[in-house]
Amino acid sequence: KLGRGSRTVDLELEAQIEVLRDNKRKYEHVIKLAQTLCTQLAQMLQTQRQLGDAFADLSLKTPELH
Repeated sequence: KLGRGSRTVDLELEAQIEVLRDNKRKYEHVIKLAQTLCTQLAQMLQTQRQLGDAFADLSLKTPELH
């Protein structure tokens, strides 16, 4: 019967560990949201540059805009 004893449980420590695990999940979610925002902002910048290029091209080809 060696090695088959019951596990010692520290309820206070277990509660603290669960709080830490919950905080970790929340921080991981925040990181994913921040990464998504970063990707979307990069795409927006690219679109903005393309729009700027398109308007610049149109202004050169449309003299009445000057």
